[in-house]
Amino acid sequence: MRGTVPPSRDGEPPGRTVAAMAASTVPGFTNRRLWLVLTSLMLAVFLASMETSIIATALPTIAGDFNAFESFAWVGTVYIATSAIGTPLLGKLSDLYGRRLIFQTTMATFVIGSFLCGLAPSMGWLIAFRALQGFGGGGIQALAFAVLGDILPPRERGRFIGYFTLSFVGAALLGPVIGGFIIDHYDWAWIFLINVPLGLLVMVACHYALRLPFQRRDAKLDLRGAALLSLAVGALMVGLAQGGEDGWSQPIVLALFGVSVATTLLFVRSQRRVPEPMLPLHLFS
Repeated sequence: MRGTVPPSRDGEPPGRTVAAMAASTVPGFTNRRLWLVLTSLMLAVFLASMETSIIATALPTIAGDFNAFESFAWVGTVYIATSAIGTPLLGKLSDLYGRRLIFQTTMATFVIGSFLCGLAPSMGWLIAFRALQGFGGGGIQALAFAVLGDILPPRERGRFIGYFTLSFVGAALLGPVIGGFIIDHYDWAWIFLINVPLGLLVMVACHYALRLPFQRRDAKLDLRGAALLSLAVGALMVGLAQGGEDGWSQPIVLALFGVSVATTLLFVRSQRRVPEPMLPLHLFS
């Protein structure tokens, strides 16, 4: 019939907008709240991911200011290492204590770490504060996808995971550009301080919009498993970084890989015995 609009190929009604297609599975979670949370999460992921690339153009200037060229590589390495540690640990904590509480705590850790990095008086302090910032950054990336699974139906998750992936790609591409612009026009501290107002904006938005039903479980965090996993991941990441710089046959690199393998085996053994494992091994069977 003339004037009839055929249905779309995926069976959706014609004229349905993206905003209308996205509907939360959480009762009472309006579209306005949904899009506020999704936008905030994408911004948080962008900021956390950008910190791995924005530093590249600033490292020579920072090392020159602190006269610490022998240790400047640790500014990037320690962020990646603690991010890898924070990802599984904070993800597990959110299962036990709720997404909103742990996400807000993670954002606060990232914001405080960024603020302290901008005020660092020496290279040693900058590396220490980058470790704190990286721990929060790793948690942000894990929790963003966990929240995504909580508030969206399975049919919509793939599309929004694609949008979140664009945040990773955009951060990798824009990070060096933004870092170079800041170095040319402002002080290098703003590479870190730029995260503070934007991170606080994310926290405020999620404080009001990210309200999810959560029933506290009577379970405890596997502290032994968390320590073993952190040591295994940290030793592996530092070993990979050192191996790329000093050579793969160096004793310190081989020792780090040995520690990583040994603690991984101990971690797997411990996970078979605890009632609330950090990483359920049945997922790999």
